[in-house]
Amino acid sequence: MYTGERVTLSCGFGGDPAGWEYLWYKDRLRDALPNTDSSATDRSSYTISSAALAHSGEYRCIAARGREPFYSDYSDPLTLEISGPPQTHLTVQSGWTEVFPTERVTLRCVIQGNSTEWIYKWYRDEQELPVDEANSSSVNGGTYTILSADQSHTGLYTCRGQLQRAAVYSLVSNSATLSIWGEKPKPVITQNPSSGEMYTGERVTLSCGFGGDPAGWEYLWYKDRLRDALPNTDSSRTDGSSYTISSAALAHSGEYRCRAARGSERFYSDYSDALTLDISGIPQTHLTVQSGWTEVFPTERVTLSTILIRLNCKLFVNIYLSGLYCLT
Repeated sequence: MYTGERVTLSCGFGGDPAGWEYLWYKDRLRDALPNTDSSATDRSSYTISSAALAHSGEYRCIAARGREPFYSDYSDPLTLEISGPPQTHLTVQSGWTEVFPTERVTLRCVIQGNSTEWIYKWYRDEQELPVDEANSSSVNGGTYTILSADQSHTGLYTCRGQLQRAAVYSLVSNSATLSIWGEKPKPVITQNPSSGEMYTGERVTLSCGFGGDPAGWEYLWYKDRLRDALPNTDSSRTDGSSYTISSAALAHSGEYRCRAARGSERFYSDYSDALTLDISGIPQTHLTVQSGWTEVFPTERVTLSTILIRLNCKLFVNIYLSGLYCLT
């Protein structure tokens, strides 16, 4: 039982013979309980109109009748335990409180003790919420679900319980503030190295993310078409918000996009803008002796030239002379 509840104890016999007056005792059997502002006897009943912690204890009754009273035996004791209002705890089931339009959000309310005794009450900014708020929310036991979030759902949420059998309430829960963003998020995709053209055999990492990077996201990657997310393979794999090509091949050329998803009932961000990855084969290099002869005399000037087959390639060539050879 909880403080504030009404409690009635009854005393009687099988068949209840007539003429009995009933006396009530708490904890000790010396003095029968008197009528007070919060408790009173009425024939075979003893009623506590608004229970307090002080009403906890062992109760017994005895019956008496006749002018020279004849007393029955005392009843067995009945232990009454009165508890203060229980603690209540509110959580956002997903773990994040920054929410985007159309996202589904579930709040969970847990009341200490036997939760089946309670009806759950939900509040936003200290105003009680209806069970169905314009078909955008639903209540199921200790959960309150926003089916499709919009900015009207922004606010400070709390909950508490009301006993099914009485107008007795739990303590108000801790609060959770939901912030609903104005639009769906759009991630930004970047490349490392940042050079526009890459060559076969190079390692390339693409990264996907948001400014402020809200929690709970899983990142999905797409190439050329948006139908199927890219799987992990021997040469490429996802890791958190990154997609790494360990050894680029010509087939890795194309347009890459990413998007993010979170929640058990998936909420998806918008797709990022496209990033074009251009993988080229290593260009051929041709070395010539500019003068045309390879037999050279002391003090003579010699010039070696390196020509790339693809003149538009961005490639740095280092020439080291030690005798006559070239490393590219």
